[in-house]
Amino acid sequence: MILFRNMQLFNFHTHKSSSFNNEISIWNISVEDVEKYEGLCSVGVHPWDIREPEVIAQIESVRNRSLLGNVVAIGECGLDKLCNVDFALQVAVFEQMIVISETSQKPLILHCVKAFDELISLKNRYAPKQNWIIHGFRGNVIQAKQLLQTGFYFSFGAKYNSEAIKVLPLWTFFIETDDALECIADVYSKIATDRNISIEELSEAMKMNANNILKLKI
Repeated sequence: MILFRNMQLFNFHTHKSSSFNNEISIWNISVEDVEKYEGLCSVGVHPWDIREPEVIAQIESVRNRSLLGNVVAIGECGLDKLCNVDFALQVAVFEQMIVISETSQKPLILHCVKAFDELISLKNRYAPKQNWIIHGFRGNVIQAKQLLQTGFYFSFGAKYNSEAIKVLPLWTFFIETDDALECIADVYSKIATDRNISIEELSEAMKMNANNILKLKI
């Protein structure tokens, strides 16, 4: 870890506390806990967590907390064809997350599993002003290029398609740990190697992306 001693690393999306002292992270936090947390965070209704009897209350909880100063993004939210929640209900809830994102003027952190066609269709229909970032992206080169052309941004965790990450411009993606065992420094090291650039260059690019895409000041 000597290599990272004086370096800040931006972690776009995490569910766990960090073992790296110089990490700046966006914590994906439950709406119930967001007011107790002082750091940067995101709130949303994950498709796995949709509960039909309480779905209106779930949406309103996100809406009510979306304007808090430490909430810098809406999500994670999105579409997942492998979860047990009715897909039409997932779409309806996700559309509400889009509205909240646009109203609060905060970007969307997206969870998408086997539903990219539907995701692209919704983006084209809503033509959002806020940026949409697909977290934990593992798609191939063809899929990455298609999504890039449609205006999506990406975030890569410990597992990703190394060919896809090589073709995307540095200004189009972030780096995250999500819920992986690897620390953020490990993920940065792996991606820097695949991109054949220094960790310093990668770190500066990610901080610039946080400023430009997320409107943060880090």
